Parts: sequence; C-alpha cells; structure tokens
Amino acid sequence: MLLYFKTANSRSYQEEVEFSMIAADYGQKQLDRTIVLERYGVSVLKSSVIYGANAAGKSNLLKSIIDGVQLILKSSKNNKGEPLPHFYNKNQRVNQSKPTLYVFGLFMNNTHFEYSFSHTASRIFEEKLMAFLPERQITHFQRIYNPKTDKYDWSDLSHEFQNEASKMLKEVIVKKNNLFLSAAANLPEDSHLKLPIAEQIYDWFKNNIISVVNLSAPNWIDYEPALALIRQDKKAEAFFLEILAKTDFLIQGFDLKTLPNEEGQP
Repeated sequence: MLLYFKTANSRSYQEEVEFSMIAADYGQKQLDRTIVLERYGVSVLKSSVIYGANAAGKSNLLKSIIDGVQLILKSSKNNKGEPLPHFYNKNQRVNQSKPTLYVFGLFMNNTHFEYSFSHTASRIFEEKLMAFLPERQITHFQRIYNPKTDKYDWSDLSHEFQNEASKMLKEVIVKKNNLFLSAAANLPEDSHLKLPIAEQIYDWFKNNIISVVNLSAPNWIDYEPALALIRQDKKAEAFFLEILAKTDFLIQGFDLKTLPNEEGQP
C-alpha cells in the first residue's frame, strides 16, 4: 500500500509537498477506517480525499504521482540520449534546469520501503531505495551524479543487491536516462541474474497505481479506459470492486449505461 508521496519542482509545485496516508493519532482508535501496521505502531487510512479551491493543485498532485510511476515503468526502455519527460514547475525559467524529485513510501512484504529519485530531461541525478525496519534502516542502493567526474557515486549495495547482476547493471546497462530499479527489474527472462527485491518493487508500481487522470488535459478525469475494461471483463469488474471495498466507500456493484452525448453519439 502507498504510505506517502513527496514531490518538488513538479508541475505546479515548486517547493516540496507531501501527501500522506498515515493516520493522525488523536488518542482514539478508529480500526474500521484504518489498517493497523502492528510492526510499526501506526495506522494507515483506507481512503483519502484531496480538496481545495479551483487551480489549487489537486489534479497536479495526482498527475505528479503518475509522472513518477510512468518514469519507473518506462525508463528502462529509453535509448541512449533519449530525453526524459520532465514536468518541472514553470513558474520560474530556472526550474527547467533543476531536478524534479519523486519520493514514494510504500508498505510491502510487511516492510516499509522508500524509493526516491530526481531527474531533469537529460539525466537521473539521484536514486535511492531504502527499507525501514523497526530496529534499523537499510540502504539497498543509492547513486548520486557527480558533475566533476561526470559519473555516479554509488553507496555500498545491500546484501540483496550484491551479485553479478548489480555489477553488470552499474557498469554496463544503466544509462544516465535509465532508473537502476527499472533496469534491475527488467533483466531478460532467460537470464540467470535476478534481483528479486527490484522486481517486487517494480511490480508494486505496475499493479497498484491506477490512474483516471488525463495527463494531457488540465482538470480532466478519464474514466473511459477503466469503464471499457469493466464492460468487457467480469474479472476486471471484480478487481475494481475489491479495490473500492478496501477504500471503505461501501460500493457493492456497477450498473453501467451508455447515454448519448450532445451530438447524439454514444
């Protein structure tokens, strides 16, 4: 599950902002509205609402989340020299040359992970994967671009990343416009080199972030892809109902009807 998301220099956000699903502790346990993470002593909200005035940045927060997820899922396919999509804050021209930051806190395998990276159109500047355990924290990997050497300075890799696959990725495969996590999760299927944690984190982003925000149009919500899938596949309908049940919205089913638009078209 998503615990929190942070971003800076992204769309309408110049300074760092945070969206958190961690429940505030008002001295009252609301177990029916939260999921308790016993290992960490915190509760997580089942659902959350973003509200505010028009043009306050509500849609842009959701778009920033999807921007980060799309980079994670697609960057391993970038060719050498191909620019990265860079949705920087346009309030100041100088922001175009500044990195945009994305930070995802997620709970998976009974563990709190934090994956973060920053980038411009030309390169990844920093990338880090951490695991926070109740008794200690682990840096699985971290790389920071060093402009003096025009190379990346790497942290010591965790035990899970200390193998030939990591060495090969660091030295050969990962380019300045690739995320290490994405490359590590997309090694050839017939390869004997595997990085299970990278694959699990990547699959979490692939399978757990569903967007109905139209990234190309301001303030538009695009329901049609999800609705089309629900119409065609009963398994998809069951999947969406399962998600809605977890959010505590009390929605028990769909009744989809096709209505004509102003031009009389369905």
